Amino acid sequence: MAGLTTTQQHESLPSLNITGLNVVDKFIIHFITPADFAGGWFPEGFKQDENKSVWQGEINDIELMIAAAVIGKVHREGGWDMQNHQPRAVKSYLPAGSAWFCEVIDKTVSWQTLIEKLHGQCIGLDAVYGRGCILIGLWNDNEQHKG
Repeated sequence: MAGLTTTQQHESLPSLNITGLNVVDKFIIHFITPADFAGGWFPEGFKQDENKSVWQGEINDIELMIAAAVIGKVHREGGWDMQNHQPRAVKSYLPAGSAWFCEVIDKTVSWQTLIEKLHGQCIGLDAVYGRGCILIGLWNDNEQHKG
């Protein structure tokens, strides 16, 4: 047996505990839905630096650098176009479960600002359909804990 209940509110996404944290340095972007970056791995406008070791760009007015990425097997979707009675083109997406390890360019950005502008937002193409939904996490780099 199955049941269905409708509501006008969606359940909230997990929140990030930022108690005691002020300025952002490093963070992780986790993708919880596939993202469409026109066949690429990063949003439009992201460029590799001169050393070709990181990607830099801006997402929702936050300038950031992607230092590393964990990306699974490409997510591909196609199907049948019922209106035109023909196959739909197969598209490739960044798969859900992917993660970007990021650093903010502006070291004065607060965690609160970062969460407001990125946490739970959808980025990339077809964001209005829920593509590219992201969550923000802490990047606990061992280098910053040495001492």
